[in-house]
Amino acid sequence: MAARDRGYCPIPLDADLRTQIEEIRRLLNGYVSWLKTKKIGENEPGANLTIHEISPEYLIDKEE
Repeated sequence: MAARDRGYCPIPLDADLRTQIEEIRRLLNGYVSWLKTKKIGENEPGANLTIHEISPEYLIDKEE
């Protein structure tokens, strides 16, 4: 962590924050997995819409 390396964050605080981050990541991943199994919102208006973008053509001047 850059803050720890530069001395802005003490090592014990850094370790505690990393532990909390891992716990939050685990909880969020579990929640997303649960939502996927429930398929909440699959019948809502707009649920099946997709976005299609047209890629622009870039012209390169080979004389430069």
